[in-house]
Amino acid sequence: MENKNNIKSLQLICLEILKEIDRVCEKHNILYWLDSGSMLGAVRHNGFIPWDDDLDIKMHRDDYEKFLAVAPQELKKQYFLQTHQTDSEYPLFFAKVRKNNTFIDEKRYRRLKIHKGIYVDIFPVDKLGSNIKVAKKHCRKLRVFYFFYLLLERKVDTNTTDKYYLFFKIIRFFFIPLSFFKERFRKIFEKGLIKYNSTTDSRFIGSVSVLQSGKSIYEKEWFSGFFKHQFEDMEVNIPIGYDEFLKSQYGDYMKLPPKEKQIPEHGLSFSTDVEGEQNE
Repeated sequence: MENKNNIKSLQLICLEILKEIDRVCEKHNILYWLDSGSMLGAVRHNGFIPWDDDLDIKMHRDDYEKFLAVAPQELKKQYFLQTHQTDSEYPLFFAKVRKNNTFIDEKRYRRLKIHKGIYVDIFPVDKLGSNIKVAKKHCRKLRVFYFFYLLLERKVDTNTTDKYYLFFKIIRFFFIPLSFFKERFRKIFEKGLIKYNSTTDSRFIGSVSVLQSGKSIYEKEWFSGFFKHQFEDMEVNIPIGYDEFLKSQYGDYMKLPPKEKQIPEHGLSFSTDVEGEQNE
């Protein structure tokens, strides 16, 4: 199994998956754009951040749902669209496109019988309303609900280095009787994600389908238009408000971090060639 020191081979697989996503989106007129560190990589490096070990994209909710509808038929056979509907033990609220016959080791999900191939994350973006206080309150509420959902999802492990690990294990024990209601919790959370999507005057948008340490509320106008930017050997959309977005996430984003912090964020082991399509 390859390790984090051979990060380039992992990035090449991610880039290959992105090109397949791009092909499907181009065919079906689906808008997507680079997100987070992938957007930063495009702007600062014209490609991957040299030590980055993942690739993230975002879609507005309507495009996201359209992609989920067409991708199972459109993706070439070496790729797999992963959602809770296509992979029943998959616990997250955003999609991944994984490559078959590859493997990536994520400690939190080792006990889950899911496809574990190398992947690209696809995050849906939803409206959060026109009042920043309301948007923040909504995000906090969803994060709390997501936390309780993970307590019920007993096969998802917390990081063993987390200072709250023991607390998490103890409190999870008391939630065992509620595990029966896990799917009901999931449906309530999914309904909460799209609560403000029917509004027409939303000033704020965000992707709160996952617990994020960074800021997850953005000005809608930052994403009112997109343009193509070089990313490795292809061109990919980034928003016209990329500067404001990247500053909100990283501060002085063009400044390289110190050498000791130029390491893969996830520190994952992986293989680019394994037997078995589902890689459970």
